[in-house]
Amino acid sequence: MLGWDLTGNHRFGRRAQLSHALPCCEPVAPRAPPLAVSPDGSRFAVSLGPATIGVFSAHSLRRQAVFRIRPAGEVITALGWSPDGSELAVTGHGGDVQLWSVSGPPRLVRALVGLRSLGGLPEAVQAIAFSPDGKLVAATDDNEMLSVHQTAALPLASLAIWRADTGASVAPARELGAGNGPGGSDVLDTATGQIRRRLSDPGDDTISLAFAPDGTLATGTLAGVVDLWDPGSGQRLAAPLLAASAPIAGIAFDSSGRRFATSGYGDGTVKLWFTATLQQDGPDLSTDPNSTSDVAFTPGGGSLIAGDELGSAFTWPTSVDAWEQRSCAVAARNLSRREWSQFIPELPYATVCR
Repeated sequence: MLGWDLTGNHRFGRRAQLSHALPCCEPVAPRAPPLAVSPDGSRFAVSLGPATIGVFSAHSLRRQAVFRIRPAGEVITALGWSPDGSELAVTGHGGDVQLWSVSGPPRLVRALVGLRSLGGLPEAVQAIAFSPDGKLVAATDDNEMLSVHQTAALPLASLAIWRADTGASVAPARELGAGNGPGGSDVLDTATGQIRRRLSDPGDDTISLAFAPDGTLATGTLAGVVDLWDPGSGQRLAAPLLAASAPIAGIAFDSSGRRFATSGYGDGTVKLWFTATLQQDGPDLSTDPNSTSDVAFTPGGGSLIAGDELGSAFTWPTSVDAWEQRSCAVAARNLSRREWSQFIPELPYATVCR
């Protein structure tokens, strides 16, 4: 059970203002701001503004490093941390992907070339990730396309895969078709870029996704729905979950896969869910009002981190022990037997606070 202090003297979680608000609402830009957590959970990286990356302590939210990429003024749209923690992949508009060493003073290691603007129209990389062994880097982008005969234009999505140690392309960039089209997601072979399975959802458009440790795929849609899939068979694992009244901007599983977090576009909230039951775990967690954030768990699932486009970062403990300690700090006592029977009658009475 969580105790909330409305006076603000015992705020649940931590908040820090890291930068000014990020640039808003550019064509084909991802809905959630970029966020990456180091494999050991000690650091996270966010965009601090055009061409600027900040690396922060996940515990104290204090800045540890800042560096700038080229070209100057580049709007950063996606970040990815290597499995060994030594490199950070940075990318934005124009399809440029850069690998930076972050094991010491940040320095550029190499550039990865393959994604590009088509016809000089706006383009933005949507997501970037390392393979679990750190040998490959994959990125997807959206290109804005011209409308034809006054028909609304759909972004054209592409996928590129590189070898992390050399920057060599595994295969030419592959077109994935029109983004934000008539719903659905594709499961790809990362070694070849070939489509292995198409997950059909003709009634809605997928805009965010995350894999659980057991391989379960969660997708978030424009309509605020989260679906759980078996990517091997293409079958839904549960009924669709209406997680928000806004598009699902971000999804992340904890390291156990038993819980996942979602963030809504422009609604200023983060929610925790139980994977098995799709029931919400605790109340909504608040970010800045009307903001959009991306979310990530630290390894071990002990903390949840969110960063929004207004330049704020938030971290909340997510372990039961931490929630018990926080509730006891706020309430300064155990529940009485009458309170226990009122709020949690399904469990036998126990004293939690020491």
